[in-house]
Amino acid sequence: YKAVHLLKRMVDNGLSPDIVSYNVLIDGLCREGHMNLAYKLLSSMSSFDLEPDCLTFTAIVNALCKQGKADVASSFLGLMLRKGINIDEVTCTALIDGWCKVGKTRDALFILETLVKMRILTTPHSLNVLLDVLSKGCRVKEELAMFAKINKLGLVPSVVTYTTLVEGLIRSGDISGSLRILELMKLSGCLPNVYPYTIIINGLYQFGRV
Repeated sequence: YKAVHLLKRMVDNGLSPDIVSYNVLIDGLCREGHMNLAYKLLSSMSSFDLEPDCLTFTAIVNALCKQGKADVASSFLGLMLRKGINIDEVTCTALIDGWCKVGKTRDALFILETLVKMRILTTPHSLNVLLDVLSKGCRVKEELAMFAKINKLGLVPSVVTYTTLVEGLIRSGDISGSLRILELMKLSGCLPNVYPYTIIINGLYQFGRV
């Protein structure tokens, strides 16, 4: 691992690495799947009076989720919260996607709901990821329940949110439901683009309603 050896050479020459150097190295190791080395570097940061930041932990969380270790990734999210590190949407979305990939949508929803309540998540991007998983799995009842719950918490749905709901309802054969979501979208002031209309038209053809 040439990058790690280069870091050691820097230190041997009396140079102190900064947070940028560490983040680049940790991100590279995580991308290559060398998590143990990444953890060692993380632990060594304190030797140079450095504290990991959001980018440091996001690299680790993202890598763990890709490896199917959402539970371990969640522990790092907890560590970030305890340390008072600002958590961005990239970290949240990676973790929610990670739980979805291992089939634990309830855990994903719990994290989503918690982060919305804490005002850490203020846009619907992470919600859209979770809705998309349910939509593709034809789990439309869960999808609608989740939408209603998160909407009550004040997260404003986007065009993508409504389109994902429309797609899920069409997949389940509920044409009337998809039209109701389209109407709700308009009433909420979120102007639909061509995609929800196209999905509904395709659904009408598919189910012989034209």
